[in-house]
Amino acid sequence: MRGAIASGVAEWSALHTVGLQSVCVPFTGSAKTIAAIAEIHKRIESWDTQVASRGIVEGVFAASKLQSSVRLPKFLKGHMYETRSITNIDAASAGFIDYVGKYGTLADKAAISSAVTRCTQMGRMGTWTGDIEQLWAKFQKSRAYLASYVSLPGQFTHHEANVYETYPSGRYDAVLIDPPKVVSTTDIYSAHYQDLNTALGGAVPIPEWRREHVLTRLEELIVLPARWVLLLYTSEVYPTMDDIRWLLSKYGQVTVEDRYRHRSRYDYCILVDKEA
Repeated sequence: MRGAIASGVAEWSALHTVGLQSVCVPFTGSAKTIAAIAEIHKRIESWDTQVASRGIVEGVFAASKLQSSVRLPKFLKGHMYETRSITNIDAASAGFIDYVGKYGTLADKAAISSAVTRCTQMGRMGTWTGDIEQLWAKFQKSRAYLASYVSLPGQFTHHEANVYETYPSGRYDAVLIDPPKVVSTTDIYSAHYQDLNTALGGAVPIPEWRREHVLTRLEELIVLPARWVLLLYTSEVYPTMDDIRWLLSKYGQVTVEDRYRHRSRYDYCILVDKEA
């Protein structure tokens, strides 16, 4: 596995899990890395609190066909309509989100989650920059894109759950950790994605990550029974990369550390052999 050259985080993850039989993914997120590492005979067990992540894994990757129940933009007065939790979101867009949350399939929920993000400033879910026409167009585009990832090779087991409350119980060849990133004092996801998750029918609270949580929470996953740890991290967040290297060195040997430019920051990819 060592010595290969990758052009990005997803490809790096694929190169360093080739041939492994089982991989634990505690934070699914957009599931890009899961799509990249999927291969025949590989079992991938994943967790995430967001129903959209479940939608991607179960409604797309593990599905034989993408199922959708949304043919036209329809509206419902539900959680997003009532709370307007995204600043400046219009009534029609909020109502459409609520409609998909109540009547959409898992794949529909994955598609609308992606579309909503792309209708907010810098994709941060803070301020709405779209309208219902743009949201509908992005939803259709996202749904069509997801259709190309239907029925990926391998076996998928997903938990719509907080990994720290439904802790992994098996043994794996590798643990692939892409944790929430703390830019200042807290992560950006727990504050901005909870209302979208609720509107889409998600029942699991998204936990807040503070800078004092990160090393302890990462350590709880690094100690899982697996030979390899793949940690995906980012520059200019807390704790620092030196803190991360120190933590990883307690449990094994760092055999690969690569970085990739991403806008104004670097994405770090670290491979640890716990049996070295």
